[in-house]
Amino acid sequence: MITQAEIKDFALLKQKKYREQTGMFLGEGYKIVEEAVISNYPTQAVLYTEKGGELYKSLIAKLKKADVPTEVVSHKVLEKIADTQTPQEILGVYKRVKKNVDELLAQNSGAVIGFDMITDPGNAGTILRTADWFNYSSLISLAGSVDLFSPKVVRSSMGSLFRLSVVEGITVKEIVRIAAQKNFTLVCSVLGGEDYRKVKLPKNSLLFFSNESRGVSPELLTPQTLQIAIPGKGRAESLNVSSAAAILLAGF
Repeated sequence: MITQAEIKDFALLKQKKYREQTGMFLGEGYKIVEEAVISNYPTQAVLYTEKGGELYKSLIAKLKKADVPTEVVSHKVLEKIADTQTPQEILGVYKRVKKNVDELLAQNSGAVIGFDMITDPGNAGTILRTADWFNYSSLISLAGSVDLFSPKVVRSSMGSLFRLSVVEGITVKEIVRIAAQKNFTLVCSVLGGEDYRKVKLPKNSLLFFSNESRGVSPELLTPQTLQIAIPGKGRAESLNVSSAAAILLAGF
């Protein structure tokens, strides 16, 4: 039976510092819990209400078959732990899979996605989902970007986070140095860059998506950086970063 101390600890996972201290994070709702068990993602516990048990019988059976720890809790307890005001009667507590940047680059056989000061959780989650759709498997999120394991990013990724290897907190200077050492080409989208449709992406590439209002971090634009652009026909000032990412990920 879940203890009051565990309830308190799980509720604290809404805060970044406790996610970092414990290596755990929350995933709320049927879709997230389902994708986690399908992906065989390390799970501390799945909590659900009596109503959730009735609504999600097949999922609960799948969890138990996979030996995932599950427990029925009151709606009040679920509300205390959950990030949303009206939780979907089920949530999971997950153990983050940690990798360093060397491991991530060594396992990669194609382009690695990068986040450069992507601060909006919705944009971040949407790009994760798009990357998963187009079979990209690795992502490096630079320091200053949104926490990929925050409840909002996890929800907006619709479970795709569970299928991506991610590394966070690398500085711009570090990634420029590592890219040079590992023979990875930095690729950034900038105004005046080469039409992406005419570009063949190098095999070992770090494809960065940047904050649309701030633009690309200047340190990423080295003499060796491949600078690309998405040509437009209208008068909009710029594309939303998740829209630009979808175009480039589909195009490459």
